[in-house]
This record gives sequence, structure tokens and C-alpha cells, in this order.
Amino acid sequence: MNAPDREPPKRAIALAVAVAVTAVMLLLALYLGDWARRTRSHLLHQGRLERLLEKKPHEGQVVAALEQEGMRGVAMARTETELDDAAQRWGGSAREVVRAEGRRSARTRVFLKDDLVYFVYFDEPGVMRAFTVATVSR
Repeated sequence: MNAPDREPPKRAIALAVAVAVTAVMLLLALYLGDWARRTRSHLLHQGRLERLLEKKPHEGQVVAALEQEGMRGVAMARTETELDDAAQRWGGSAREVVRAEGRRSARTRVFLKDDLVYFVYFDEPGVMRAFTVATVSR
């Protein structure tokens, strides 16, 4: 009589282990998929802005093009205080890069769409000189 009593707990333990392993594998797959999506998106935007930078566009052209594509201009920093505020609010993990690059520029414009942020740096005549792509965690 003892043998049949012991069998169900072994099955229950095996089932619990199988469910736990499956759940961990599913979470890992979802995490890796999200990581790959974010990485691909970041690289696409990085490449896009690199190609734009090669053309040395004027500020008005950059603003018009980004707004036409649905990005919203959310800030323009001309002073170090404004730059620090923008970097703190939208810079995420790129905060220090934004501050350093912005200090070398006459103006920094900030554009936002969903969780994606472009920091675009312009010299005094208004020519694009650099950029930073960041994400805002929600």
C-alpha cells in the first residue's frame, strides 16, 4: 500500500519542476527577444542619424525632417543649466554623454517619440555637429 501512496507526490514534483523550467525558458526567450528588438532599433536610429550628420544639415532642416517623421521637439538647451535639465530628464543612461557633447555645442535640441530620444547638437551657425540616441525608461 505504501508504493501507490508515494507515486503521486513524485509526479507532482516532476510536474512542478517541468512547469518551473518551462516558465524560466519562456521568460528568458521573452527577455532576449525584447533585448534584440531594442538593440536593433537603437542601431537603426544611430545609423540614420550618422547618415544625416554626413550631410551637415542646418538646424531648420533637421527640425523639419524629424517633426515630419513624428518626432516631437521637447527642449532646446543653450545654457549649461538647460543642458543639465534636459540630460537629467531625457538622457537616461546616456546622461553624461549628453552633458559632455552638449558642452561642446552652441545648442542642443531634444526630440522625443515614444521612449526614443534624439539629442542633436548644433554649432553657432546652426550646422548639425553631433548627436546622441537615448531611451527613456518608463
